[in-house]
Amino acid sequence: MKKRLIAVILCVVMTVLFTCSFSMTAFADGPYADDEVEYYVIPYVIEKGDTLAHVYWLWGLRFENYAEDIKSLNGVENLDLLYVGAIYLLPTTASNLQTDTYTTVMAHIMKPGETAYDVITAYGVDYYENEARLSRYNGGADLARIRAGEKLLIPLV
Repeated sequence: MKKRLIAVILCVVMTVLFTCSFSMTAFADGPYADDEVEYYVIPYVIEKGDTLAHVYWLWGLRFENYAEDIKSLNGVENLDLLYVGAIYLLPTTASNLQTDTYTTVMAHIMKPGETAYDVITAYGVDYYENEARLSRYNGGADLARIRAGEKLLIPLV
């Protein structure tokens, strides 16, 4: 019980410290000024008694809004079956992160003539080294088949 109370207090303190530290707006200095942050991904270690719904509740968010992204990012179907000690990648749109370990995920709407390879490498991400990860962030999509008008998610490494 004391651990949970300490965790809640820590979350509140971290929320206050990080408020306004991050923005969900476009990266004006990035390669594509129209691109915006889609979400942030936080690695979370599952503890005894944890449920993802409770973790999101502690963050002030609705778990249901992230369930499909959690499944895709972690390659799992059953979010009720969690293993103590397992690390889950949890997406959040909250700009008041409770950790300094996170990945920013940018959203880019593909334009005619663009390729996923060109967009990803413009962000300084090695396409081939991160291909499986990039596919996972894009719902398992074949990145070569992403077309104009579709959204491409780029985790910044």
